[in-house]
Amino acid sequence: LLNLYRALLRLRAKTPALQLGTFTPLDARPGPVWRYLREHDGQRVLVCLNFSRFDETAHLPEGHWRVLFSSGRRDRAGELQGGELELQAHECVLFEATKAPQSQGAGGLEAP
Repeated sequence: LLNLYRALLRLRAKTPALQLGTFTPLDARPGPVWRYLREHDGQRVLVCLNFSRFDETAHLPEGHWRVLFSSGRRDRAGELQGGELELQAHECVLFEATKAPQSQGAGGLEAP
């Protein structure tokens, strides 16, 4: 658990949108899955949280998203384009919006 917090603190320290960004909820009210955007100076970070003890589906906004962090699956590195994402029970995934697809495995942080 300590390593999870350390990884999140490192990510926050190097991501201006997480430090200074505006907060925009994408869901009217939290349910099993809650999504929100943090935006600052052109950087957009999408946070998807699964509060359920079951796997749940999160709907991603349009655009290209690069995984920055996952508290669950280590194979989440790479790009996603809109659509749906299966979240494991109690999983947290952070994405950064990208302008164009990048290569798989591009330098995101993962939980140790």
